[in-house]
Amino acid sequence: MPPTASNEIRAERRNAARRGEDANRRRRGLAGLALTGPLLVFLLAFFAAPVGNILLTGIHSPDVATAMPRTVAALEKWRGTSRPGDDVFAAVIRDLRTAYAARTVADAAERLNRERPGFRSLLMKTARIADELDISDPVEAVVTIDAAWNEIETWRALKRAGEAWTPRFLAAALDMEMDWKRGLELRPPDERVYLSLLGRTLWMALVVTVVCLAAAYPLAHVMARTRGRLERVLVFLVLLPFWMSVLVRTVAWMVILQKDGIANDALQWLDVVDAPLSLIFNRAGVYISMVYVLLPFAVLPMYAVMRGIAATQVQAAESLGARPLAAFFTVYLPQSAPGVAAAAVLVFIVSVGFYVTPALVGGPQDQMIGSVIAHNALTTANWSMAAALSLVLLGVVVALYPLYSRAAGPLTGRIN
Repeated sequence: MPPTASNEIRAERRNAARRGEDANRRRRGLAGLALTGPLLVFLLAFFAAPVGNILLTGIHSPDVATAMPRTVAALEKWRGTSRPGDDVFAAVIRDLRTAYAARTVADAAERLNRERPGFRSLLMKTARIADELDISDPVEAVVTIDAAWNEIETWRALKRAGEAWTPRFLAAALDMEMDWKRGLELRPPDERVYLSLLGRTLWMALVVTVVCLAAAYPLAHVMARTRGRLERVLVFLVLLPFWMSVLVRTVAWMVILQKDGIANDALQWLDVVDAPLSLIFNRAGVYISMVYVLLPFAVLPMYAVMRGIAATQVQAAESLGARPLAAFFTVYLPQSAPGVAAAAVLVFIVSVGFYVTPALVGGPQDQMIGSVIAHNALTTANWSMAAALSLVLLGVVVALYPLYSRAAGPLTGRIN
């Protein structure tokens, strides 16, 4: 057989083998997709979609636009320098008649009341008698009900609330307000609440993360170097707190940290202190409780990575003349750094959303932004503000992650 023909046959065989490998790879990929597909659909339908819908309320508030479409349309060209014309007043009467019959006026009234206190009672009072108002003289009919309809600020609030897509809640979550004349600007220093709350949340989360890493690293190292029954016992003890809810664990720490609790009794019995320490309803109690709750989240990723590091590597470095500390920093720490990085991300992201523990163990100056989000969502039913605060917190975490990745990248590099 000529050499050229032999080469062509070998090339054809290689191509056929490559095509077979590609086909097998595609079949494995389809099989994996078939196995994970239902889980992905479930997560999208029952997790991502509801959470995304809630977060959307931070920039989407269509209650007023839905209940009063004629009024919103009539106010589009209004400049806000004088009282609107008769067509706007007539649109209000028509919209309130329709909305009151459709039972949608209450939601619009609630939204307007957040723009201007007292608007809810004004709108409901007007809507109840809207069918009796004379549409031929709408200004007189509406102003007679309440003189507030004659004020420019009333109509400015109505125009602002009529925007279905609005950045106002996000601006408020950043202690900013949209002034009618000057545009977007920061609130006065004595009225700023959320920026300081956000800074406090990030700082407390950072402190808890650092303490968790410092406490979890030696524990994970001991677990990774241990084998047999002792290793199983240590893993069991780390996982044991997951069997109880965060609320139960926090209440337990309230009992432990109070002035006549176990912690103070132990400190006085050991003659460490002469009088009971204040360990509850302050920042110290919050840190202790949060570190306890989040410590397993730091231990487990480190343990998973450290368990794959052979102890003989450090021993080899020492046998070549490296001191124990130098061998640790040059051989063991770089290989365990991916676990430390994963633990840091996990603990920090979970801690920034804490609200049960600070609410129960901390004082007024120890509350985190999660408490305010929960208050807006569950107590005042202000879902738009709760969603806006959640979006701000999510945005800050997403913005910090690239900085973290850049800083942690050199530490997580593998040893060649």
